[in-house]
Amino acid sequence: MEIRERLLHLQASPARVVQCPRGVSPLAVCPRMQQSADLLCARFARTIALGRSCYSTLGGTTIGAEEGRIVRGMFRFPEALERSAPVERWLNAQTGELGALARAWFAFIRQCGSDVRELMHDGHPTACVGDTAFVYVGVFKAHVNVGFFHGDALPDPTGLLQGTGKHMRHVKLIPGRAVDGSSIEALITAAYRDICARLKAEP
Repeated sequence: MEIRERLLHLQASPARVVQCPRGVSPLAVCPRMQQSADLLCARFARTIALGRSCYSTLGGTTIGAEEGRIVRGMFRFPEALERSAPVERWLNAQTGELGALARAWFAFIRQCGSDVRELMHDGHPTACVGDTAFVYVGVFKAHVNVGFFHGDALPDPTGLLQGTGKHMRHVKLIPGRAVDGSSIEALITAAYRDICARLKAEP
């Protein structure tokens, strides 16, 4: 099914945010979502042409530019590998203290379990349990983020997590600023176990 056709036939269901009568597309009752569909189609066309993966959210449903990328609740990346050359190149290209932080934390992430896989997603090294993402590392101008795809579900007794999105949260690491490393390790481990539990509970 073409991307636009997918967008134009989104139906309401308990797993989605937009509530409409069954059989009625959210786009039919919301002109702004109709405009969003047009914009998303253009974006998907560009990313497909470039051979890149692309995710956007419309009406609570995650839509991907590649076949099999419509998912509910979890980001799935079947192309994730045990070791990814693009991830390795990205990590090695990061310089200074920011690069050292990124490499150290991604190394810890890699050893969470034998089922950890990795890929580049949205320009950041992303770790998965099998094909399901649980954490990423990002380097920015003056800080490093360790980001969690289901951070809203993680215990955070020390209050490290930042972000106000529906699910995503991150820890901001700034060179020279003290941080409780054991708490970050606990968050990463909890994120790994959380995704393992979600996968085990799937029908």
